[in-house]
Amino acid sequence: MRRSLWSRALDLGLTASIFALSVWVYELWNFLVLAGTGAQVYLVLAGPLPAGVVGVSPASQQLIVAKLAQTFLCSATFFGLFLIVRRRDLPLTKLASVCMIGFSLASVQWEFLSTACAFSYIFQATAFMLLAVVFSVLMIRSFYGPAFSDCGSPP
Repeated sequence: MRRSLWSRALDLGLTASIFALSVWVYELWNFLVLAGTGAQVYLVLAGPLPAGVVGVSPASQQLIVAKLAQTFLCSATFFGLFLIVRRRDLPLTKLASVCMIGFSLASVQWEFLSTACAFSYIFQATAFMLLAVVFSVLMIRSFYGPAFSDCGSPP
């Protein structure tokens, strides 16, 4: 069954939106969770995208719990999106939402290694990307099976 041009354009547009809005989802949860700990935080913008959250950090014990909550809420947001689009004929959007769940789960590692400053940025970035790819591939395989049959692969 061939998909219409409209369906493909909608799928591509939603996928691009997911990737663009993922930065907002991550940083807004970061802002809300840190603000919930009583810390004075500010959302810093770089053009239309958030560049990060700055402010006075809470106690280290609170920070660890806050970062766990942030990554859980961010992952839950993208999992909710996946549940909404999984029955639709939007294969790229489904893959993008699953990949963003993988990136959210991998951010646990990023948050904890960044609190322990002994690791280099290159090591942190490499470990983050490897975990994100591993999580994404494992979730895609579990959601779609080894052949990705439900994911819009050609017949």
